Amino acid sequence: MEENKIRESHQQEILVVDDTPASLQLLTRILTDNGYRVRPASGGRLALRSVAAKTPDLILLDVKMPDMDGYEVCRHLKSDERSRDIPVLFISALGETAAKVKGFDAGGVDYIAKPFETEEVLARVGIQLRLRELTEHLEQKVRERTEELTDTNLKLRQEITERKKAEAELLKAQKLELVGILAGGIAHGFNNLLTAILGNISLAKMSPPDRIHECLAAAEKASLRAKDLTQQLLTFSRGGAPVRKTIAAGEVIRICATLALSGSKATCESVIPDDLWPIDADEGQISQVINNLLLNAIQAMSDGGRIMIQCENVAIGKESILPLKEGDYIKISIKDEGTGIPEENFEKIYDPFFTSKEHGRGLGLASTYSIIKNHKGHITVDSIFGSGATFTIYLPVAESKAEVPKAADVRPSPGAGRILIMDDEEIVRQIAGAMLTHLGYEIECANDGTKAIEAYVNALKLGRPFVAVIMDLTIPGGMGGKEAMQKLIEIDPNVKAIVSSGYSYDPIMSNFRDYGFAGVVPKPYRMDELGEQVRRVLQGGGE
Repeated sequence: MEENKIRESHQQEILVVDDTPASLQLLTRILTDNGYRVRPASGGRLALRSVAAKTPDLILLDVKMPDMDGYEVCRHLKSDERSRDIPVLFISALGETAAKVKGFDAGGVDYIAKPFETEEVLARVGIQLRLRELTEHLEQKVRERTEELTDTNLKLRQEITERKKAEAELLKAQKLELVGILAGGIAHGFNNLLTAILGNISLAKMSPPDRIHECLAAAEKASLRAKDLTQQLLTFSRGGAPVRKTIAAGEVIRICATLALSGSKATCESVIPDDLWPIDADEGQISQVINNLLLNAIQAMSDGGRIMIQCENVAIGKESILPLKEGDYIKISIKDEGTGIPEENFEKIYDPFFTSKEHGRGLGLASTYSIIKNHKGHITVDSIFGSGATFTIYLPVAESKAEVPKAADVRPSPGAGRILIMDDEEIVRQIAGAMLTHLGYEIECANDGTKAIEAYVNALKLGRPFVAVIMDLTIPGGMGGKEAMQKLIEIDPNVKAIVSSGYSYDPIMSNFRDYGFAGVVPKPYRMDELGEQVRRVLQGGGE
C-alpha cells in the first residue's frame, strides 16, 4: 500500500514562479496537461506569500524577476523551517556555469534552461518529486522504527540500527541512480566529442606534415564544443555496467599515481606486490576511482604531505563483517596526512553534491562509490578529524589468476575490406572513417539504423559485402544499434558487427555477444584501439 502511494506523484502541487506571462502559461499548461496541480505566481514576493499560505510539493523558480530575483527567493525559503525542505528547480535563459553554481549555493536542487522542452521539464520535475517522496517515506520508516526502541531491550535496538543503515544505503543508491540518469545524456555527447579529439590526435601523429594541421584543427573544434558541454555537467555520470577485461591493477595504480601527483606538493609511497592478483574490471572506471581518491588526498594536504598506497591479496570468508561474497579480493588502501573527515560528515561523503571544499562539486566520491558497487566491490573510510583519512577498496579478482601481460607499444592494425559505420554524430563518422581509411579499409557511413540496413543489403546485391559493421547504440529519433543488429542477423546470420557507444552503463556494452555483436569499442577510442578490435572481429576473436 505504501509503495502504491509513493507512485501517485501526479496528486502533488507545484508552485510555478515566472514574471514572463508566456513562460508562466506554457509551464502551467505542460504540468496541468500531465495531471499535476499548479499554483502560478508572477513574482518573487507573491511566491513567498503563496508558500506562507500553503506549502507546495515543489517549486519551479525563475531567476530574473524585477521585484526579487530567484536566488533571493530561494534563500528566504531555505531559511524558514516550514519551507526549507521544498525542492526548488531554477529556470532561466542564463547558461553560464557561474549562474548555475549560484543557484545550487542558494539551495536549489536542479536547473532547467530556457527555452525548455516538455520532456525535459516533466523528467526533472518527476525525478525531484519522486526523490522527495522516497526520502520522506524512508524518514517516516526510520521514525517508526525509532519509536519502538526501549532501553531495556538492547537486541531490539541493535536490529533497528541495522534497519536504519540498510534504509540509508537504499536511499543513497536511489539518489545515485536518479542523478545518474540525468548525466547519461550529457556523458554520451561528451564521449562523442572526445572520440573526435582523440581520433584526430592519433591520426595527426601518423600523418604527413601537410595533414597534421587539418587534424589538429578538427580536434580543436571538437574541444571547444566539449568546453561548452561541460558547463551543463553539474552532476556526475554513473559508472554503470562496466566494460570489463582482465587488467593488472598494480600497473593502473602506478600510472594514476604518477599523473595525479605531477606538479603537486605531495609525495607518494606505495607497496604494490608483484604477485598482486589481476581483476576483471573496466580500466577507465578503476582509473577514475584511483584518481578521485588521490585528488582528495592531495587537496586535504594543501601544504604537502605523504600519501601511502598499500595493495595486498586477501581472502574474504563467511565470518567477515564486510558486505562481500566469500572469495578472493585485492585490497587497495590510500592513506593521507591531511585534515581528516569530521564525524558528522561520514554519512554524507558519498552523496551527490555534498562537499566540504570551497570550490568542490561533490561528484568525485559519489561516482567512486557507484563504480565500486558496480564492480561488486566495497569501499570503506577510516578517519579521525585532524589526523588524516584512509580509504580502502575491495575488488573481486579475475576468474583466472593467470599473469596479465604488461601493455606493449600497441600500433594500429592494418587491414583491408569494406566497413560500414553507423553513427548519428557526423564528427564520429568522419574521424572513425578517417582512422579506418588510414589503416587500409574502404569506408561507407550511415547516420541511423534504417540507412545502415539499406547500405548493407545494397552491398550484398552488388557483390561487394561489408566485412564488418560498427554501430552506435543510441540514435535520437531513429533506429539504434540494438534493433538494427536484430534485422541484420535476419538478413545475414554471418554479419560481423561491433557495438560502440558513449553510454557505458548500457547492458549491451558489457554483454554484447548476447545481442549478436562480435565485438565492442567504447567511446572515446584511439586509432590503435579501433583497429585492434576490428582485426580481432575479422579474425573471429572479438573482445
